[in-house]
Amino acid sequence: MQQSSLTNLGVTGRKTDKASNPVPMGLSVTNFAKTMGLSRTLVYSLIGSGTVKTIKLGDRRIIPASEVTRLLETAA
Repeated sequence: MQQSSLTNLGVTGRKTDKASNPVPMGLSVTNFAKTMGLSRTLVYSLIGSGTVKTIKLGDRRIIPASEVTRLLETAA
């Protein structure tokens, strides 16, 4: 693919700062655990009990970003 084609697709080869990146709509179990300050084992336990809702995509479990907000609001 030529450079102009990549540019048309929004690929510029430049790094962007985190401030300009959009908030992810979903988190992996590992990222969710890091964000919440929990162990992965505890996160899987919370998923198993239904406390944390997930979306299954192939072999991956994705936790909607809204779950972070919901859990923080219910804990307060």
